[in-house]
Amino acid sequence: EWQQKGIWLPSYHVDIEARPVAGLEDNLSGLTWSPETGTLFAAINRPPAIAELTREGELLRLIPLDGSEDPEGITHVEGPVFVISDEELQSLNWVVIGPETARIDLAGTPQLRLNYGAFHNMGYEGVSWDSQRRELLIAQEMLPIRVLKVSGLDEAIRGEGLDIEVREW
Repeated sequence: EWQQKGIWLPSYHVDIEARPVAGLEDNLSGLTWSPETGTLFAAINRPPAIAELTREGELLRLIPLDGSEDPEGITHVEGPVFVISDEELQSLNWVVIGPETARIDLAGTPQLRLNYGAFHNMGYEGVSWDSQRRELLIAQEMLPIRVLKVSGLDEAIRGEGLDIEVREW
């Protein structure tokens, strides 16, 4: 049943495991792939930043992230659009990261806050965009452990109406 749903990990294998990223000490958190750039993007929570990496894990650039307290997740949506999750603020911000982006300021970016009673540093640990269903998946690490599915975001961001649905998976 899981294999038919496309969730089948027994055949998964790691090519590169636990390789340190030169130029980064620690606090590397969420990771996402951008097919447009052919690179990886990672959230760093202390100090808040976004790192762009090669597929081999080499640091290409470090982009400071203003307006975030504890970025834990990042996911690629399409083109230069990404969503960054902040665990402390329980927020999700839509940002544009282009080749010339040197700094990201979350002030004024489209934002969704879901205050579901998560406690300090126990909020949204991960975020992923499902491009087929056009849904955002949000992982909450504890109290309670759960995955939330958010739909209707494309239309809302384009200003085509507000019909956002949040449900637990």
